[in-house]
Amino acid sequence: MNATATLVHPNGKELAVLGDNFGRGGEAIYHAIGFKANERVQREVIDSGAQYQAISLELLQEYADADIVFLCSWDQTTEEELKAVVDSGVWRQLPAVRENRVIVLDYKTFFYFDPISVLGQIEALADVIERHNGAKQKQ
Repeated sequence: MNATATLVHPNGKELAVLGDNFGRGGEAIYHAIGFKANERVQREVIDSGAQYQAISLELLQEYADADIVFLCSWDQTTEEELKAVVDSGVWRQLPAVRENRVIVLDYKTFFYFDPISVLGQIEALADVIERHNGAKQKQ
């Protein structure tokens, strides 16, 4: 697969991008489904071993310039904190947002990264991607 994806994690008042080994669906997204990370996420988050990179909203474009953005917010992130991200001009200018290619992931489903959880996440991702693609075709 050549499609790129970024896993964005609003975490309270902090915004982060996540790698392929930090839970929140990263293992399923990057390893099982086979999405590629954009170059900056690959270099600074995955290859570096950091797996969690807090960023400012102003830098989001550099990390989330991808075909698909997966959004998995912390379950204690308030509605106001989440709205501060998704209502921002920076968010609205992301190509994936403009082209309706944002997939919201349920935090509790995608939190863990043990083998059984990842297997369930693969199935859940396949379903949500299929539904998302079906909805886009109806538009």
